Amino acid sequence: MARRSGILHRSNGIPLAAKVAALRGRGLARAKEEIRLTVESLIDEGFERETDPTGHPWAPRKPPTGGWPLLQLTRKMFRSFIVAVSSRKVVVKNTALSAQGRPYPLFHQRGTRKMQARRMVPSKGMPSRWRAEIDRAVARALKAVR
Repeated sequence: MARRSGILHRSNGIPLAAKVAALRGRGLARAKEEIRLTVESLIDEGFERETDPTGHPWAPRKPPTGGWPLLQLTRKMFRSFIVAVSSRKVVVKNTALSAQGRPYPLFHQRGTRKMQARRMVPSKGMPSRWRAEIDRAVARALKAVR
């Protein structure tokens, strides 16, 4: 989520871009929409389960703590994700800023010297579960336009 966290996904040795780029018109639009909805759903699921994209639990809060779900006191960060899909890549952005105007989600994604990272989107590589879900989204789109 480093303000811009691009994800270029490869599937079975064939770049996602090749599969999606082979589509035209409504088929391409449908594939992009399926992928966007899938990535948004995966991000939502991570917040609900309080896990990173690989399924590892987020670090617990340091005491004293509140009773709200991790990273969801105001839900501003959760609601600020933007997923953009082109025929070549998926870009995930988060527009939430701290009171000082800093990209607050970036601190959680990467961690700091005082706070452990709580990754919300993949930082490097594509977790196998995300890969499988995106593959299914592309397959649904291909099936729908045939």
